Amino acid sequence: MAMYISVPRDLTIVKTKVFFNLTKRQIICFGIGAAIGVPIFFSL
Repeated sequence: MAMYISVPRDLTIVKTKVFFNLTKRQIICFGIGAAIGVPIFFSL
């Protein structure tokens, strides 16, 4: 049974790199993780 995945023809609109070659979602998730992890690290 063959499975097919549709791929957009114009790949430039899929992910745009914003800062340090990271996407906006990666920057937001890294910021949330740092905001939670750094205070816990220093409090322990």
